[in-house]
Amino acid sequence: MSKKQHLSRLNAPKAWPIKRKGIKWIAKPIAGTHNILTSMPLSVILTEILKISDSRKRAKYLIYNKEVIVNNRSIKEINFPVGLFDVISFPKINKHYRVVIGKNRKFKFIEIPEKEAKILLLRIENKSKIKKGKIQLNFMNGWNILVSKGNYKTGDVVVYDSEKRKEQETLPLKKGSLLYFFGGKKVGSTAKLEEITEKGILKKQKIAIAKDEKGNLSEADLKNVIVVGKDKPAIKLN
Repeated sequence: MSKKQHLSRLNAPKAWPIKRKGIKWIAKPIAGTHNILTSMPLSVILTEILKISDSRKRAKYLIYNKEVIVNNRSIKEINFPVGLFDVISFPKINKHYRVVIGKNRKFKFIEIPEKEAKILLLRIENKSKIKKGKIQLNFMNGWNILVSKGNYKTGDVVVYDSEKRKEQETLPLKKGSLLYFFGGKKVGSTAKLEEITEKGILKKQKIAIAKDEKGNLSEADLKNVIVVGKDKPAIKLN
């Protein structure tokens, strides 16, 4: 079996909620919007997690016949990488699932209502100026969009309507913003941002310090958090 398309189950990323024993090999995601550590191949999700299909052949049939949609887009590759906050939809049965990460550090696929399936939270990784005064925003999931105006900053989150293909609003990274931890000790939980500080001498590391509902303070690498709302999450998280 080709090592380019598969990997050992024992060596699969720990975030994958799969059986580690039994069949030796498992598909791995193709190169794309997410890397192998932050995503799962669509085929595995369909057959082993959501159990929409009982075989890889059946999963391929569903994908090729546009019965499986990811982020409101038709997918043609069976091992397409699906990662944090992506939405998998099944139009024929009107079911929708969003990828989150549990406190056990494993991916969870939670069912969400149809009206929420079009909403994506896109964290701005960086931005660049291009021709005709346009600004390109580059997001954590590998996407990018062009905007002509707006006060966009790295770390802010764009609430994006994947059906209309346009921005709804921006959630700024500032004091009081509700953060979701997808890495670090508080993974899978939320807390409000208190401040952003720096650690390190030679290599500076930006740290988010946040306070939960009980008033407890916690900190995490800024790369491991994402703004999910103001007073409450803009999407369902559990």
